[in-house]
Amino acid sequence: MNFIDRNWHKLDDEAKKKVQELLDRAREHEQRRQQLQEKLREQLERMGRRRA
Repeated sequence: MNFIDRNWHKLDDEAKKKVQELLDRAREHEQRRQQLQEKLREQLERMGRRRA
């Protein structure tokens, strides 16, 4: 159980909303990072094939 789970019941509605927005934004950021990493990997593979 993490910090947020342990303390969620202590937060008021406004704080819960802000925490949820931050978690959503962090999740979106991580998904974008993974997409960019995959795109970079594909580009590097293509560059490697061109040289060979």
